[in-house]
Amino acid sequence: MLFLYQHISPFLNLDLGIRISPDRLLFLLILGLFLKNTSGQRHGGTIERLMLGFAILCVLSWFVTGADSENAKFRWLNTIFQLACFPFLAYYIASNSRYSEHDLKRLLNGVMVIQSYLVFTGLAAHYQISWLVWPRYILDTTVSDQGERMTGSFSNSSMLGAALVMNLGCLCIMTLYSKGSKRLYLYVLILLSCACIYFTSTRTVWLGLFAMFVIFYFSRTGLRKSVRNVGFCLLVVALTGIAGKFSLYQKSLFSRRQETVEYRRTNLQAGLKAFPEHPLFGIGYGGFAKLMRENPGRLDINEKTFSSGNENTWLGILVDLGLIGLVLYVMIFILFICSNIRFLRRYDGEEPFARPLAVLALAMVVYLVINWSTGDLRFHLYDPCFAFLVQGIVVGLAKRVPEGPESASGKDLDYVAERVMDPDDGALAQVTQFGRLSGQPA
Repeated sequence: MLFLYQHISPFLNLDLGIRISPDRLLFLLILGLFLKNTSGQRHGGTIERLMLGFAILCVLSWFVTGADSENAKFRWLNTIFQLACFPFLAYYIASNSRYSEHDLKRLLNGVMVIQSYLVFTGLAAHYQISWLVWPRYILDTTVSDQGERMTGSFSNSSMLGAALVMNLGCLCIMTLYSKGSKRLYLYVLILLSCACIYFTSTRTVWLGLFAMFVIFYFSRTGLRKSVRNVGFCLLVVALTGIAGKFSLYQKSLFSRRQETVEYRRTNLQAGLKAFPEHPLFGIGYGGFAKLMRENPGRLDINEKTFSSGNENTWLGILVDLGLIGLVLYVMIFILFICSNIRFLRRYDGEEPFARPLAVLALAMVVYLVINWSTGDLRFHLYDPCFAFLVQGIVVGLAKRVPEGPESASGKDLDYVAERVMDPDDGALAQVTQFGRLSGQPA
């Protein structure tokens, strides 16, 4: 998910029509262990049924319309894995797994390591400190066509920005329990992360960061303090005019590159023109991109207009899979948002993780909604998988029932809820008194 393995070594990216890489093999291993260790203990509900229905619709539409019939590689089948397989399975695994406080801290530590790599590699590449950059393809300007934007190991500024923003949210949670030098390092890393987000020069990423900060600030958690501190630093930067694209005295990024805004407006018009032809089940998975590429005249658009293909995931789903597909997918996001808000409104216990994680999950879902409105992110993997994973963890915490104070793997998250999650329908039920997570702060 972090690397373009084909640019590191051909042995790390076996192309058998469907790409086989280390991250996918690791995911399959985790899935196998999960299925083995949770036999007879897994539960599915409304959200899982919506996910299954959407995935089946994608596969059937792809098969019937033959989106990859003219290609040597299964390009669109790969996007189904990235849109409706890996994220959905990440959610399912997380929502049916058990966590201790130690487990969650270990996960956050892993995110901190990944963010450190992305930040320091990104800054080294930006300032041309080449000996600090790995893999080397990050410095190869032919791999990415985004000019001066910071693209990192993803070779794409939108993918890098999404990873930076979501990881930054995890760092904010870590500041709630970290002390001393580690806490100081976290704040330094957060500020450097904001610098890297600035260097992506991508408006959607900036808006996503702003949306996350707003959600953090208005949540009744300790996240407000860290956001207030970082927000103050960003305000100072804007007032001093140090950052030319984020300044009160110069033209900001939002008033530049208007051609990309016009492209997306034309893209939307073309999609809405194609949609009425097959409104219920769409023109077939991958059909909109093919139509834009091979027959733009049918959309009354110049053939040179759509050089970048579709730039709106929601629109792509609507045209490819029709109202049926879009409603299934949108309902998943609506249930995510509603369950997080309900959890936050009804939870009144003292704990270091449950509420902050619910706030983070809400912010990640909102980020996806924003990001998917300005790009066809069926080619993304890190950000949807991570967002669905965190959402699954929150649902897993909500399912917990009172247990003993200790478990073999660590100190359990005791007394989290009583009938918070109804295993039959996956919706949040009545929440009673929550306790706090057991264990001493790190």
